[in-house]
Amino acid sequence: VKTIPWFISDVTTPDFKWTLEQLKDNGNQSLKSLGERWSDYVERGTWQIMESHFWTLPFEFTYMAKVDPILYRQLAEAKVAFFKGDLNYRKLFGERNWDPATSIDDGLQGFNPTKLCILRTVKADIVCGLEEGVAEKIEAQDPKWMETGNWGLIQFTDKIVQIDDNVNC
Repeated sequence: VKTIPWFISDVTTPDFKWTLEQLKDNGNQSLKSLGERWSDYVERGTWQIMESHFWTLPFEFTYMAKVDPILYRQLAEAKVAFFKGDLNYRKLFGERNWDPATSIDDGLQGFNPTKLCILRTVKADIVCGLEEGVAEKIEAQDPKWMETGNWGLIQFTDKIVQIDDNVNC
C-alpha cells in the first residue's frame, strides 16, 4: 500500500484496516464473513500489508531492485504479487509505446521479483502481452479502445528474476 494517498483511488494502511472493520461489522452475512476471513489472512500472515515510499516515487518498477531492494526482496518472498490499475500498469511497462504483441516479460524489463498477476482497465495507450493481431481486431471494433476505459486486461507471468544479494539495502 502507499504511504500517502497519491491518487484518489490509492489505498493506505489505515484505509485497508478500516475497510476490513467495515466488512466485519456489516449486517450482510456474506460481507461480514468476507471481512472476518480477510482479517484472519492478515493476522496469520497469509496476506501482508507492505507500505513503501517506492510506490509514490517517479520510478518505473524495473528500477525497484536498485532504488528499494528491501521492497523487491519482500515481493520476492510472495507466491504471487497482484498489481492493479492503469497507473501501476504504466509503471510496470515503463510508459513505452510497445507493440501490443510484445511479451509481458520483455515489457517488464527485468521486473520479475515473483509471479505477477496484473489487472487493469485500459485507459492509456500502453499494452503488452496480446496475441498477434488482437489489438488490430479490437481497434477495428473500437478505435478509441485504449482511452475509453471499456476494455480491461488480466495478465499473468511466472518468470522470476532474483536480484544480486550484494546489492546494498
